[in-house]
Amino acid sequence: MKRTPYRNSKPKTHLAAYTYAGTAAQDDILQTPNRSENESWLLSYLDVFLLIIALLVIMLIRTPIQSPPPQDHQANEPPLPSSPKSLSASAYVKSAAVSNAISQLNTDHRVTVISNNQHINVRLDEALMFDSSKAVLKAEGKAAIQLLVPALKRLNRPLIIEGHTDDTPINTLLYPSNWELSAARANSVLHYLRAQGISPQQMSTANYADTRPLVPNSSQYNRSINRRVNLLIEIEKDFDSRDFEG
Repeated sequence: MKRTPYRNSKPKTHLAAYTYAGTAAQDDILQTPNRSENESWLLSYLDVFLLIIALLVIMLIRTPIQSPPPQDHQANEPPLPSSPKSLSASAYVKSAAVSNAISQLNTDHRVTVISNNQHINVRLDEALMFDSSKAVLKAEGKAAIQLLVPALKRLNRPLIIEGHTDDTPINTLLYPSNWELSAARANSVLHYLRAQGISPQQMSTANYADTRPLVPNSSQYNRSINRRVNLLIEIEKDFDSRDFEG
């Protein structure tokens, strides 16, 4: 009987495992270049993206931030209409040139501003403008008028300057009666306005002495109210000062 030599089968198992491992390694080696080639476009995309961001940042840094130029509100204010009837006196009062002057004058109780459809009336008490029985403008009276000058120039409307007194009689060398005193006070305001650049053709005067009191001349306080100078800014042409109390 012929005996078959014994052979161990384990070496075949190791050989198969080695063969499989080698095959797998070769597959990885073959697949690695393909994977790199498939993902290489991502690197190029990221590079371009980063370059774009860098350029934007540089542009933002180097671009100067321009602040808006300061606006001249007076220059940008629309001009007032040349036709007097196209705008009421109340609308004129609300314009910047007039409202600014009025807001400053209203802080003084000796100044009163009234308006209607035809006129703007600026009433200046004697205590602000003149010494008793005098027609020379006081410094504080001049300061009040100076606040009105820009508004008067911008409005460019006819201006009537009225002089009023109380009923206390006066008889001096300069002022024989209240008529002369009221006229002299109105003229003093006119000459000062002319010196400030208001056109003479724009102004006129009226003197009423004690004939148009605001309140009865029954007390010293009431008399102080009646002694005044009115600046009547004429907005409409059909002007009659009797339509305006003050």
